[in-house]
Amino acid sequence: MLNKRLCSTREIITTFAAILVMSTASFAAEEVEPYYQRNNHTLAPDVHWVGVAASPNGRIFKSEDNATEAAAKTDALNTCEHDTARTCRVFAVPEDWDVVVLMCTSGKLTDVFLGGSYSGSQDYIANNKALAGGYDTDDCRAIYRF
Repeated sequence: MLNKRLCSTREIITTFAAILVMSTASFAAEEVEPYYQRNNHTLAPDVHWVGVAASPNGRIFKSEDNATEAAAKTDALNTCEHDTARTCRVFAVPEDWDVVVLMCTSGKLTDVFLGGSYSGSQDYIANNKALAGGYDTDDCRAIYRF
């Protein structure tokens, strides 16, 4: 009976020691507060958004230095649709992203597709949108980059 108690006590002490070591160990990462702010939908306090809108006839409009993604899109879209009297495609990206606008023509159909990326994938993104819109990559050419 005494031997069982010693084993049990030894197990408890060993377990307690392991918990104590784990709780006092230092870790390499720390929790940080995210930059995301729900009210203005910005990724970080200093992000400036660029809106790009393109009409099917190839006219392109760019709004710069907007505090929010929504404001950038609204500025570009309103100007595009007002000046061209056409329905425009629009999107917004942080100002340090790369952007491409493709114009695609197949028969009598013409459309534009926008792609933006921080990692250099803007052409891939725009081409995938064109493919989803029924165009082959051979039907498309880049008409604007920044």
